[in-house]
Amino acid sequence: MDSSLVAAKLKIIDQPKANTSRIIPSEIFNTYDLDTNLTKNHKGPKPRKLVSMGSHSSLEQNRRVSSVTKIKKVTVDSLLSKSEMKANLHTDRSRFDYNSYSLHSKWAQLNTQNSDILTKINIKKLEILKNSINLMKQNTFANLNINEITKLTIFDSIFLVFSNFHDVCLEINDIQVSLQNNIAQVKNEILGYKEQINELQEKLVLRVKTPSPSKNQIVKVNIKTTESEKKKNLEKLKMMAKLALLEEHCNQLKNSAKSDEVAKDLERYKKLYEDALAKIEKVKHSKKNMKYRFQLEIGDIKNKALEDSEFKRLYSSKMNESLEKIEYLERENSRLTTGERRWTERINMLTEDFSRYINYRELYKQNAESLKSFKQKYNQLELELIAGNISRKSESITWVSLQDPIFEKVRIGATFPDSTYLITFQNTSEFHLNSPTFTAFLNITDEQFGFEQQFPNWLEVNIRGIYDSKYYEHLSCSMETGKTPSRFPDFVYTWIGKYCIDEKNRNVTELEWWKRDSLDTLRMKLLCALKLSNARKVWELFTFQEFLNEELMLDELAFYLHCRNLLFKGPQLSHTHGKFSSFHYIEREYLNEVVDSIMYKLTGKERLDLKNQLYGRSKPMGKGTGIESGFALRLLLEYYIREKKSKFLGIIKAFEAAPRVDGGITFAAFRSICFSLSQSISDKIIFQTYRTAWAICKGKIDSRAFLIASQETGLFYHSLQLRGTNRPLHLDTNLNIKEDSTKTIEKAAYDLYIKNKQGLNMVKEIVKGLGVAELTDNIYKLEDLMQKKYQEPLENYNGFDLSDTFRHLWLYVLKIQTVYEEHNKFIIYNPTDIVGLTKATEQFLNAIQGLLLNRLSTKFAIRKIQKIWKEKARKSVAITATVIKSIAMFKRKIKKT
Repeated sequence: MDSSLVAAKLKIIDQPKANTSRIIPSEIFNTYDLDTNLTKNHKGPKPRKLVSMGSHSSLEQNRRVSSVTKIKKVTVDSLLSKSEMKANLHTDRSRFDYNSYSLHSKWAQLNTQNSDILTKINIKKLEILKNSINLMKQNTFANLNINEITKLTIFDSIFLVFSNFHDVCLEINDIQVSLQNNIAQVKNEILGYKEQINELQEKLVLRVKTPSPSKNQIVKVNIKTTESEKKKNLEKLKMMAKLALLEEHCNQLKNSAKSDEVAKDLERYKKLYEDALAKIEKVKHSKKNMKYRFQLEIGDIKNKALEDSEFKRLYSSKMNESLEKIEYLERENSRLTTGERRWTERINMLTEDFSRYINYRELYKQNAESLKSFKQKYNQLELELIAGNISRKSESITWVSLQDPIFEKVRIGATFPDSTYLITFQNTSEFHLNSPTFTAFLNITDEQFGFEQQFPNWLEVNIRGIYDSKYYEHLSCSMETGKTPSRFPDFVYTWIGKYCIDEKNRNVTELEWWKRDSLDTLRMKLLCALKLSNARKVWELFTFQEFLNEELMLDELAFYLHCRNLLFKGPQLSHTHGKFSSFHYIEREYLNEVVDSIMYKLTGKERLDLKNQLYGRSKPMGKGTGIESGFALRLLLEYYIREKKSKFLGIIKAFEAAPRVDGGITFAAFRSICFSLSQSISDKIIFQTYRTAWAICKGKIDSRAFLIASQETGLFYHSLQLRGTNRPLHLDTNLNIKEDSTKTIEKAAYDLYIKNKQGLNMVKEIVKGLGVAELTDNIYKLEDLMQKKYQEPLENYNGFDLSDTFRHLWLYVLKIQTVYEEHNKFIIYNPTDIVGLTKATEQFLNAIQGLLLNRLSTKFAIRKIQKIWKEKARKSVAITATVIKSIAMFKRKIKKT
């Protein structure tokens, strides 16, 4: 057999599948060839380097030595099978080398992770130690000038750092646990790989002892050579066997050296692992110590924080008390500052008045001598005026009679249904029952009393005060109350018995108790003043006298008071001219606006002619021209009388066409005639009117009985539809009220109605269960007016705007609440429910308080000025008397000489 063939078979053939250059962390063994020439000339696969790596013990080495000694006894026939077995063994060893390489890689990764974790732990230790030192340095608050709030902030930050440190410690603990788990896993893998190595070694020994039958091929050698050649071949084979044994022994030595190095590495890694465990235990111990120390410090800080929080609470309470005191002092300061400013302004005004009065001092001295003569003339004129020898002169006013064309234009301006009916009556006052006059209420005796007016326009101011008070009564008898105002003579009789006009500020005030013994005398003074004055030539006095004698009824009085309120925009005595002038003039431009609003049934041409005639009776006033208010109000009243006459004529025609039963009309026809006047009339008023008409005509109701009963029960008053100067609201495309500066309060009232609509619906459900028709009808009507958004005819609102309607609606809700609570006494309410009622009037009470303070301060200022000037007048009169006496003495001396 050729030696090259045997050598080639003894070579280890290893063909890699993918990567031929494998990096192994152990040492690469040197390549050896049995025959260099044979390997160079051989065309098969090139031999690769033999790589063996692992950790073997001494027992494994002994096993390999014993296996080598056993191999020496193998015959030549089994050498070829041994070579194949060696090839398989080297294949298994290559797998073992690969597994050993992966084990080393994992061990290296584990060491890297361990080193990184230790580095992070050290960094965390340093950061925590540094933060703890800084916090310990900052913990000394005694040396710092900081307030309690800053201390609390530092305590919060320290607690935050400690909590973060606790989290980091927990994280380090988790990392240590995971590291220990990884080390245990790697240990288990190392033990597994050791077991695999032992198994591979045992398989190797078994393969050497018993070759695989599948690969056992018997090489038959035909020895045809000579005996010399046989010896040479035998020696050659022996040499080759020895060479193989030597190679194996060399490999074993190399493998044992590598296993020793691996064992050393394992020992070194084990030592590092134990050091890491010791360090981890040390870190745990230090962590426990630090945690305990920090817990103690946290407890101290919490105690300090509690003390600081208590101090902060006390400090905040003191600060709140101080702030409340400061706010109270600021309010008092602002109030005192406002009062000081107001009194300073008044002092300045009084100073100016005083300086102006000082300028008249010289003029007063010059006219002091003629004072006595003027007094005598004034007393003489006053006596003649009381005796009736002279008539009262008007302040440059021209009397306009009822037959003037301007009244005729208003009175007969429209076409009546039938002019023939106009002849039947000229005055609506004939349709009422006879009643006692105002003088019938007085206890007139023969006792005489002196009549002297307290101030020049005493009569006019008293009449204006009575009108203002009467309009307040009409407003209190609004639709939701269901009341009818008192008759005018009754009201005047009561008013004079309880109220009077203050001479100084010209306002209505309560009559002093010591003056109430002579009430009839006060009422007689009013009648005497009306008789002594030229009342037939002054429209204000003339109209008042007609109302007092009931020549004009309640509905005409209501219309007159409504127009009067529109002209003066409130009480007449709130104006200076209304207080101190006998005649009150209205600006022509504003009167035109009121005329257009009230006389809307006249055509534009008729209103224009009426305005032109008013211009001829105007008087220069301020920057424009003015018209006397009594004349303007009488003109508007005549317009209503004309409209009332047309209603009378329509009622007469309706009675003629109505069906009759036993000489009178039925109640259904009577009710339909009432509703033709106004749809808002309640059934209660209709029943009262029907009963009164039945009593007048004894069951046979005709038109005259209807008119008289309507005057007596106030049917015409309740059917009034009054217009104001308000204009309809502008709506957008969605029928919402547009934003307008002049209609802000109306929009706010409507929004408030929408907001409380649900509550209003609940109130309506309660009203339905009360069983009172008047309550139900009124609340439905007021709500209907709110829902129409001021788009209905303006006369349906009776001069109210949308905000007034909402106020009346909510007052009606309050009235229903009061009635319901009074009847249901078993319901228990909180005291806050009663207190809440006063909150609605807080703004009103504040406004009244300011008004009363102004009145009081004005009264005090007037008294002070009067006192000063009375003292000056007394001194001036004394000086004048002394001068006159001196002059008289001087004259007597001259005569004697």
